[in-house]
Amino acid sequence: MLGETLDKLSTDFSIPEAVIGIILGFVTSIPEFITFVDSQRHHSENTSDLQGVIEATSNLFASNMFNLFVIESIGIVVYMFMLKIF
Repeated sequence: MLGETLDKLSTDFSIPEAVIGIILGFVTSIPEFITFVDSQRHHSENTSDLQGVIEATSNLFASNMFNLFVIESIGIVVYMFMLKIF
């Protein structure tokens, strides 16, 4: 479905699929980027820069693991459920 949506957006707006893919990748990374910047700012004011890097890396790792195991699993279950209905 995502591929079909990307193709339709590309056709409707006359934008190459690669450009739309880059934009979608950037937009979906904004929450992680904001978390990284905020933790760096917080720890640079209060403690060492190293602590900010550790917290930011932990946040990114946790976000990726959550996406990989929870979001992808839900997507697979919904997709399999849709295949059985239709």
